[in-house]
Amino acid sequence: MKKEFMYKVFVATLLIVMLTPRSVTAQQPEVNLNVDMVSSFVWRGFFQGNDGPAIQPALSLSAGSFTIDAWGSTDFKSAKEIDLSVGYSAGPMSLTVTDYWWEGQYAAGYFNYTKNKTDHWIEASLGYDFQDALPLTLTWSTMLYGPDTNAGGKNMYSSYLEAVYSTTLNGVGLDMGVGVVPFKSDFYGCGRFAVTNIFVKGEKKLKLSDSFELPLFVQLIFNPSAQQSHLVAGFSF
Repeated sequence: MKKEFMYKVFVATLLIVMLTPRSVTAQQPEVNLNVDMVSSFVWRGFFQGNDGPAIQPALSLSAGSFTIDAWGSTDFKSAKEIDLSVGYSAGPMSLTVTDYWWEGQYAAGYFNYTKNKTDHWIEASLGYDFQDALPLTLTWSTMLYGPDTNAGGKNMYSSYLEAVYSTTLNGVGLDMGVGVVPFKSDFYGCGRFAVTNIFVKGEKKLKLSDSFELPLFVQLIFNPSAQQSHLVAGFSF
């Protein structure tokens, strides 16, 4: 299947999600704050090059089916990433559009969105949650705009497909998943279909007092395509 055809199918599915009828009720917006501290930053099976531990703050605003998120990652030297996203859910399906920027602590040009000059990567993701039928979620993500081009300047539509199965064992929440790059992508460094992310993540809340619990997590990650492995630990506030 050609990438151009897959892209058209992807866009058509986006429109279906956006146009799915939903009952509209007035809901009070919710604001959430969260900060993670991780021993290293690994994304979709790829080490992100931060120098040691990273602090990852998040700020989100949600109202009904819509969510706006700001997420970042900063190490103790020069690595910095800022991601802004808008999400919409319709039953078991969800749509998220994310603006990635990871040029570094001292990089300029953040507000430059000029084609073939911007450092921003715009990605759209479609998710499907099987909900009560099965504790499984599927997510397809495709880069739609930015430096994701080949030598001829043509958009490569780099994509990533991930399946995550969630369960609980002995009081520990477990997420087990696999992620693949379905076709050639210079962005992911894959010349063809490749398995880049096989992981198991365990999470448990450590009770420090009657009113405070600290969520701890450990994630074992394998990237068969790059022949790499990672063991990441972290906690959340």
